[in-house]
Amino acid sequence: MKQFLIIIIFVAMTSSFALSQTTDKQKSRNAKIEQELIKLEEEWHNAYVRHDAEPLERILADEYIAVGGNGSSSSKAQSIEGLKADKSTYEYSTPYDMDFRFYGDTVVVIGRTKEKGKAQNGSEFSVEYRWTDVFVKRKGRWQCVAAQVARVPPPKSTSTQTQPVDSVKKELEALYTIQDEAIKKLDFKAFVGTLTPDYSVKLLNGAAFNRPQIDDAIKNDMARTVSVAKSISIINNLTIKGDEAIVNVTHEASRILNDAQGNPHQWDNKVIHQETWIRTTDGWRIKSLEEVKQVYLLRDSKPLNS
Repeated sequence: MKQFLIIIIFVAMTSSFALSQTTDKQKSRNAKIEQELIKLEEEWHNAYVRHDAEPLERILADEYIAVGGNGSSSSKAQSIEGLKADKSTYEYSTPYDMDFRFYGDTVVVIGRTKEKGKAQNGSEFSVEYRWTDVFVKRKGRWQCVAAQVARVPPPKSTSTQTQPVDSVKKELEALYTIQDEAIKKLDFKAFVGTLTPDYSVKLLNGAAFNRPQIDDAIKNDMARTVSVAKSISIINNLTIKGDEAIVNVTHEASRILNDAQGNPHQWDNKVIHQETWIRTTDGWRIKSLEEVKQVYLLRDSKPLNS
């Protein structure tokens, strides 16, 4: 199943990626630090989902201070008490689109968060934040000393004024071009920039995968991509419902992928998907993919027996 998921993600979905190689020691060190801080950010966010204060005790420095969008501030102790008092239930709290600035043993992390859940009174919420965190390395571990966060205003409703189909189609075609070019250039960041944090995939056999599972499969397998000869996306049909676009799209890809023993194989694929795009404050982003038809899937010019 894992291998099949990888095939779907990297071939059927045509989202093929490879780790960029570099001999620059500083870049390698920075990449390692980025992964460490991404893990800390994820632990920090998941602490609110689990209502678990322990990660904050570790991650926040004693002198930590956070400033909100309204100018209010909170200390480490106040942040921990706020978490403990929070009666909301969270479906997810996902950090994404993180960027890093390195200054010796200090790193500034700029990112976004999407949260979805229910408040204590039962009302549902779905919000987005932009934030800046400052981390300092002390005694071998990273701690956040300061943070600033602001809520992103929701997009304006278009329920009474639907954008013309031709206009939306041009925007989505441009985004599919970005995806295809990212695949050819093995540019992971450019590709995932077109996805929502809660992006999901559903296969023909009914198997479903969420964004963390998809990211994990990609991260564990992207280094096996040797080259991408072709990646093409063609919109067959488009339906617009307010801030949502339902797209029937054909993806065609050809690439070379190493197997587990390091032997290269040619993969050729053509697949039809139904993809749901939503309009966000940053433009259109793809929220879900459902496999409709596998036209062909070849390994070394032979049909794959799945």
